[in-house]
Amino acid sequence: MRIRSLFLLPALALLVTAGDVPAPLAAKLVKIVASGKVACKDAEMAAALTALGVTIDPGAKFAWAGSEGEVKSLKAAGKCVLGNKLEWLTSGATLVVIEEGGKPQMIIHAGNLTASGATLPEVVLKVSKRQ
Repeated sequence: MRIRSLFLLPALALLVTAGDVPAPLAAKLVKIVASGKVACKDAEMAAALTALGVTIDPGAKFAWAGSEGEVKSLKAAGKCVLGNKLEWLTSGATLVVIEEGGKPQMIIHAGNLTASGATLPEVVLKVSKRQ
């Protein structure tokens, strides 16, 4: 039982500290990542992206996912999937934007990035964590 607790504590701490980043802030980070075009069905995020001058284009290489199911379908379509839930990295997301310790944090799944064939800006690679 004690060993099991040792493994659960870090996971619980992550759940407590990782949260959603507000759409306007996430949109600013996505704009840097996606270079102007993003596929996005989420109305709130699409509005935030459009307000920043980002074109919503279903054919774009980068795509914002609003659900885990959408992550899977976008990955199957060969998109570089962006989202806001840490657990979506294991479902196929390439990069997630979360709040950690009160600050926005980008986390990249290197395998999913390679599989998508997309290239992220150097600045994004420098400031992001890897998983």
